[in-house]
Amino acid sequence: MEGQCCSGTETNTDTCISTHEDSKCTSYSRTVAVLNRKCELGAREQMNGATAFLDASTIYGSSLDTANQLRTFEGGLMRTSFGDLLPVDHSCDLLNSSGNNSNCVESGDARVNESPALMVLHTLFVRQHNRLAAKLARVNTMWDDETLYQETRRLVTAQIQHVTYREFLPAVLGENLAENLKLTPKLAGHFLGYDSDAYPGTLEAAASAALSFSLAMLPAKFETFTMVSYSFANYRRQDGADF
Repeated sequence: MEGQCCSGTETNTDTCISTHEDSKCTSYSRTVAVLNRKCELGAREQMNGATAFLDASTIYGSSLDTANQLRTFEGGLMRTSFGDLLPVDHSCDLLNSSGNNSNCVESGDARVNESPALMVLHTLFVRQHNRLAAKLARVNTMWDDETLYQETRRLVTAQIQHVTYREFLPAVLGENLAENLKLTPKLAGHFLGYDSDAYPGTLEAAASAALSFSLAMLPAKFETFTMVSYSFANYRRQDGADF
């Protein structure tokens, strides 16, 4: 259900979306409802369009079609554009505060275009994938494209998991709390507590509310560089929302 902007004269504000800024309104759509974990009727549950695992799907995609779209199918490599950047998506444009348009980019998660910081991370891991794939191809000359792609993806996924648990979570939660919750990787040996029956999905409260704190970690402006100069810019989506 598409939300409509409030004009200020509505008597029922449940039918529209209010905003604290004049002449600005961000359009929202209500998420698709699905059955709960027990496949029973009850409180409304939202459909998660991404995978529930820390599997680098933000880089590779949450579906086979998306993953295939991002591959070259040669040497296990992923597609890039000029300058070893992410593939260009000509179906949409980005608008910065200077009024300059630039094309969006493609990645495993369409939200890559919502922030230059996300673009940087996605670009970094795509380059890492291609770097590792090239090295694996040199020492495993009998591996075909599919083997090179899958083995490289396993390595990149493991690196993302390690960065998340070894560096990111301790920085966000604090090292003591991360260790008390047993979220940090073991310094020796292997974790033996894996439970194949554990529910891997994201809790509704976390996905809808708690994880939104990450937006507050983004700076209001980003320093952008060209070959000869740099500047600060606010980037906007097509709907006009500032990043």
